[in-house]
Amino acid sequence: MARPKKEGLEYFPLDVDMDQDDKIALIEAKHGLVGFSVIVKLLMKIYKNGYYYEWGEKEQLLFSRRVGVDYTIMTNILDDCINWDLFDKKLYEEQEILTSKGVQERYIEATARRKEVVVIKEYLLIKPSHHIGNSKIRIKLVDINRDVIDPDINPNNAQLRADKPPKKPVAPKKEEPPKGDNVIDLLLANKIITEDKVNHTLREDLDDVFEAFGFDNPLEMVQEAIKDAARGNGRTWKFIYKKLNGWRKEGYKNPRDIALPTAPKQENSIDALKRFADKRGVE
Repeated sequence: MARPKKEGLEYFPLDVDMDQDDKIALIEAKHGLVGFSVIVKLLMKIYKNGYYYEWGEKEQLLFSRRVGVDYTIMTNILDDCINWDLFDKKLYEEQEILTSKGVQERYIEATARRKEVVVIKEYLLIKPSHHIGNSKIRIKLVDINRDVIDPDINPNNAQLRADKPPKKPVAPKKEEPPKGDNVIDLLLANKIITEDKVNHTLREDLDDVFEAFGFDNPLEMVQEAIKDAARGNGRTWKFIYKKLNGWRKEGYKNPRDIALPTAPKQENSIDALKRFADKRGVE
């Protein structure tokens, strides 16, 4: 399964004189070092996510708990950050996100060496192409629902696109459901899992079953494992995955292999001598 493209940053620039910025100085003057530390922690959250951070009630409560600052104090600090334009007031009120022009400029500059970056039109406060220099990064513009508006708004790539020969029309492929969906339906129907257990970890396990275990028909093998689970009182995905992995190690490819009797282990010559010696009472 393809890994999701990274949108956040692993680190971000923190100016040594950022406390001299009037907006930050005002926060520190009113709220002390707690106010300054809250700003830095918020910037860490924003850049880890990308160039904005959703700021609803859930995020506020979790942030307050994680930074160890009283919820009321934290919201007061945030209100002052909004009032003094440290974060964009309009986007905060309309979209419940924290971002700013400065944050977006630094994010675009930091990602200029990537192959692609995705930006949401409704959240933009800048023109990304003004902050990338000669970079050929693909800047994909999407709407708030992540539907693509423009696959690349980087003007540096306009000539490259013009030079490419037009692609021949290709008949649309029939969209197939993701691998493992039929197995998930089977697991749900047999009450092996519940809807809340359909997560990334389960899908990674199913990728193993479909791509790495070498079964002729993974769905049939899962059905056999469910039968075993019912007989052995082990109606959990953990039991079934362990059973499937065991069959993989045995080299089973289909249910017919499972039904075949296991050949008895042949005794080698050393074991035969030992058995004979034991029988005769010889050391």
